[in-house]
Amino acid sequence: MGVTIDRHLVSADANLGPYLSAGGEHAKHRVSLVAIAFVRDLDPQFFSASPDVTFEGNACACGRATHFIGAVKVGGMLSYEMEATAAEVRGRALDFIKGKLATADARITQTTIGGLEVDGLDGAERPETAGKRLTFRVKNPVPLAYAVYPLSDVCKLAFPEPEVSPKHLDFATVPYGQEQTRLLHIVNRASFELSAVVGRRMFSVPARGTADVPVTWEPFGEVTGCEEQAREEVVELFPADPDAPVTPRARSTKVELRVRTGKPVISRSEHVDSGEGYKPRYETTKREWACPPDYQLDRCHIDRAICGDGPCRSQGYAAVAEPTPTGCRFSCTGPTGMIPGLSSHFCKFDATMECRLRCK
Repeated sequence: MGVTIDRHLVSADANLGPYLSAGGEHAKHRVSLVAIAFVRDLDPQFFSASPDVTFEGNACACGRATHFIGAVKVGGMLSYEMEATAAEVRGRALDFIKGKLATADARITQTTIGGLEVDGLDGAERPETAGKRLTFRVKNPVPLAYAVYPLSDVCKLAFPEPEVSPKHLDFATVPYGQEQTRLLHIVNRASFELSAVVGRRMFSVPARGTADVPVTWEPFGEVTGCEEQAREEVVELFPADPDAPVTPRARSTKVELRVRTGKPVISRSEHVDSGEGYKPRYETTKREWACPPDYQLDRCHIDRAICGDGPCRSQGYAAVAEPTPTGCRFSCTGPTGMIPGLSSHFCKFDATMECRLRCK
């Protein structure tokens, strides 16, 4: 995703002010947002040299070409084009575009190819998109571009660069001490079998074939609430035959991993006692607790409840644990005596609230 200012491409995070200052605050500029999403490649993915490719020493040559066109890339594109002046522009490019879309300005020109939709771009905060990153969805993928490969990939004894995707792997929410697995897709465009090393494990990728290899992560830490962790995973690839005369001898690629994590469960417990007497202070047993930020209620429960001569389920006694929108509510009720010294009542129990990690 990017933004153009008078046909000059800038980052969606760029501050638009300096780009619109030329010509004064009332000068008009064309501002466009362009989003592209690729969903897959169409065959062929694997290539051999044609007779037009010559081999001179260890290098390939085909006229003045340095690259060749490969597989068709299929996906969708979405663009918005509008006029703006420096006087009305504030902040970064993406925020300005969102604001304009939220006003439903009829002067905005929209172009859609492949049915691409971007959730969260129109500036409207809906329950299903609130607090989330932009989500790309292609309804009717169409050819948009071509993959381009270096000419050296079809040289004799060449080791073409394997394709590893995605380059950014999101593990979503994984609490501390729990292991999660995601898959990396590897495309081997070489005519020989590869060995792929990911972490401490080795996998086989067939010649001119593909493999999905697992990447595991078990995050650790001491933060109460959600924290984002990131690390890099290096994928090493080399010929399965160690004596294969190929150049280079090995390839490697880096994949960025991200995870949202934290303590899996937060518990709160307290011993509750009304005190004993002919008129116990049952109102002192009331407790209303809320789960901390980034946690949602798992359960409220009462243990070791004792009332009067037995459990808190008879003779007018009741020990209650009930959920609330934010946590738990505890209380105990029971009978009272009429004459001091002739009767004694009480209510006591252990209240516990458990909240589980929920990262947005």
